[in-house]
Amino acid sequence: MDKSSRALKYTGIVLYTLLFTIPLLITLSCTNLQSLKESVTNTYYLHILSFSFKQALLSALLSLLVGLPGAYIMAYRDFHFKRPLKALFSLPFILPPILVVLGFVVFYGNSGYLNKILMAVFGLEKAPLKILYSFKTVLLAHTFYNFPIVITLVSNSIKKIDHSCEEAAAAEGASSFQIFSRIILPRIIPAAASAAVIVFLYCFTSFSIILVLGGGPELTTLEVEIYRQAKTSSNIEMAAALSILSTVTVLIVLLLNSAIENRSSVFETDYTTVRTSKLKFSERIYLTASTLFVLLPLLSIFVKSGTQQAWQTALGTLESAFNSVKVALLSSFISTALALSTAYLLTSVKGKTRAALSAYCTLPMVTSSVIAGLSYYVIARRYFFVPNAVLLILSHAVLAMPFCLRTIRSMWKDIPVELIESARSTGASERQIFYKIQLPILRPAVRSSLLFAFAISMGELNSTMILTSTKFRTIPIQIYRMVGSYNYEGACALGTVLCVICFAAFALMSKDDQN
Repeated sequence: MDKSSRALKYTGIVLYTLLFTIPLLITLSCTNLQSLKESVTNTYYLHILSFSFKQALLSALLSLLVGLPGAYIMAYRDFHFKRPLKALFSLPFILPPILVVLGFVVFYGNSGYLNKILMAVFGLEKAPLKILYSFKTVLLAHTFYNFPIVITLVSNSIKKIDHSCEEAAAAEGASSFQIFSRIILPRIIPAAASAAVIVFLYCFTSFSIILVLGGGPELTTLEVEIYRQAKTSSNIEMAAALSILSTVTVLIVLLLNSAIENRSSVFETDYTTVRTSKLKFSERIYLTASTLFVLLPLLSIFVKSGTQQAWQTALGTLESAFNSVKVALLSSFISTALALSTAYLLTSVKGKTRAALSAYCTLPMVTSSVIAGLSYYVIARRYFFVPNAVLLILSHAVLAMPFCLRTIRSMWKDIPVELIESARSTGASERQIFYKIQLPILRPAVRSSLLFAFAISMGELNSTMILTSTKFRTIPIQIYRMVGSYNYEGACALGTVLCVICFAAFALMSKDDQN
């Protein structure tokens, strides 16, 4: 192997280690025994840990409650607008959390659209619903943001189940309820449990939703407390101790999820045909309610931004938009380059080595972005100064890298081995094979990787909150500050811009997938 091929193969994994693993280990080592002991014995921190578990568990259960009927309908019912409805249900998941927060404030707030409608219909003088900045709102926002995960994962699991047992039971005269409760439900429980674990993890590490809608110290999660200890109190030792506590919890839950997924695979087959039927009346009610639940808060952002004053305010913050675009462009190129190099390395190794490297490269997916941001914050503060913009670019690139790697690897596996072997037999070097054969085939995946990383960076708030100063702002930071100062119109105008950018990126990605 020539030097250029070797450099291409190992540069990605080396830079990934330097940019993610080493800063993370340095940050986690900044704690001390006293801080670690206090994090698990102090009643204040125990309350935060308890609340983190409580809200994540209840959010996961509510997401299951809302999502399971949708998963069943999507798998077993055939109706018009099924494809657009799937796209609609995926919106909360692809949108940045700050937009979910903004939509909830504008729609469910004391002066929000829902209260205005109720006051107009019932002739009330005061807002009847005052749920904002409460535990109820946290659960509602988390359910809104995560129930599409349940629908997607469980409906996909249903499609992989052998349905011959259902058909045989129906032929023997079993009712729909008996078929569901005795045949379908036992086999989708592992998939539902796996979806619940994933939702639990997202809610356990929730940041922006808790930060804005939580309403105070009583409704604080570990992630928010890590941010406060580092940024407000400058207590890096305690922030590192809480980071260890959060990371250990996430790893334990992930091991549990791995066991559940192994259990779920027992029921999966290659049988993908599901006998569908028409919608029932109760199912139409569910779909209507779910559609309104998803659509109304998002539409509120666009409606609220439809004033001249809103856009005048937004135009005054154009610098934040330029900052976001610059950071997103540069970080997307870095993350895609790292992913491309790492994917090249993974194709040259096999067995346990490939599995270990693949697991190693997914660590940013299971590490809170708040903790990732804290790592750069500690490095810049304690060791050497790095400009905020550079920190943001590197942190966003590392956070997006696993997603980019998954996108590129999925297409790399489809490159015909015969084509590569034929090129080698003619004397082509590994470098020539990569640039003239593999890279042109991977072009759609590379483009999708760039778009996905760009969208992630545009909406990233968690690490950005820790790394930025008041002088450097991005669109999510600007929206957060506007919501804090009750400038909802300006926040919605910027939110509309962010929505359009994210929708355009994912639309282009979908186009690449179809091609």
